[in-house]
Amino acid sequence: MGHAGAIISRGRGTAESKINALTLAGVKVAGVPMDITALLRKVLVQ
Repeated sequence: MGHAGAIISRGRGTAESKINALTLAGVKVAGVPMDITALLRKVLVQ
């Protein structure tokens, strides 16, 4: 199983479910790759 298989396997582990789990755990998640820099700046300033 490669990276794609690790992301979604047998209909489970969708991107949405992973984002929800990370968010519930307190992890900041960028909506799109272009937002990563701004998110990092915000988190590092806190």
